[in-house]
Amino acid sequence: MKILYSQIKELIPSLKATPKEMADALILIGFMMDGFEEVQYRNKKDYLISLEIRQNRADCLSVIGLTKEVSAYYGLSIKLPHIPSLPSSIKNLDIQVDTKDYVKRILAVKMKGLRNTESPGWLKEFLSFYEINCVNLLVDLSNYAMLLTGYPPHLLDTSKIDGQISWSLNSYFNGITTLDGSNIKLNKNELIIKDNKNILALAGIIGGKAAEIDLNTKSVIAEIAIYNHSIVRKNSRSLNIATEASNRLVKDLDPNGSEFAMRFLVSIIIKNCGGVIDSKIFEYYPKKYNPPEIAFNPKTPSLYAGINISEKKSIKILKNLDFKIKTSGNKLIVTPPTNRMDVSIPEDLIEEVIRMFGYNRIPANEVPKLEVVENITPKNTDLAEKIRDILYVLGFD
Repeated sequence: MKILYSQIKELIPSLKATPKEMADALILIGFMMDGFEEVQYRNKKDYLISLEIRQNRADCLSVIGLTKEVSAYYGLSIKLPHIPSLPSSIKNLDIQVDTKDYVKRILAVKMKGLRNTESPGWLKEFLSFYEINCVNLLVDLSNYAMLLTGYPPHLLDTSKIDGQISWSLNSYFNGITTLDGSNIKLNKNELIIKDNKNILALAGIIGGKAAEIDLNTKSVIAEIAIYNHSIVRKNSRSLNIATEASNRLVKDLDPNGSEFAMRFLVSIIIKNCGGVIDSKIFEYYPKKYNPPEIAFNPKTPSLYAGINISEKKSIKILKNLDFKIKTSGNKLIVTPPTNRMDVSIPEDLIEEVIRMFGYNRIPANEVPKLEVVENITPKNTDLAEKIRDILYVLGFD
């Protein structure tokens, strides 16, 4: 994942760290640096930081996600874009979900009266840092929204859609021509988005030519969907297709975050292309994700790390990460934000405290002073060992 220093600075106005200091901070809290280079962006000197993101940190495959990590490390407030709620018309979208086991959430909305053009220079320049080809303003804005929020959107030209849109497993189509012009042979049972005649997309992977956006597009349906990541991974591997979208959707993305992503997408499209919303917001969300409540002892990070991390510091670190903390008897109950789907057990909380406190502050030449465990060998194992010893002394093998 790549991120510009200027973007972080824009979202954290009070950040004083230099680009190099901030990049080093990201390394200290567990990210692997792939690159750090001076670049020009919007005719100003900037710095592009490339990081390797772990498989379980889908929340960090976005500008906003990585900026939250920086704000937590420095204890600074993040200023997210203010996005108003979406207005709604009285029209319903004709959408059917036939694959309920594979789809966690879908949001979709129609916009009309759009003016699609070539993208401005700043947007082309931004996408070039990610090696994403520019197509036209609508498509490029959707890619921009994905990189900012981490949620891959998909736009469909409504003038090219025939009837109902449905999410289903492929049982009929032998192939698809994708947006990049590739002709892909299908094996059946792929998760697809289709209308009455054509495949509109390989769900979670890549769109199809059938309803592609071009310079004549005036009306679109925008959708953001979160899937069971196993079906996206299976289809991506079997078809040998990897995209920016599939790279995110093969991981556990927080379904709750797709609402902000949709509002952001719609707002930048209307701001740059004009137009208005022309439907009710379609939502499919049968099982809302609620983060776990985790019992936590703030003394344990010190025991695991072998250094003194005060209880007060442990609690402050978790609060900086936007974890909610409440007291229940003699225990603390910690609830991670919904985007932190990698946090589910006390050991995850311990890891969060230690990495934000700083792995570099753990002495390399000292053994952590853990609590002594007296005897964890089961009694029946001890008895079996004694019997074997006695039989050996008596001459039995």
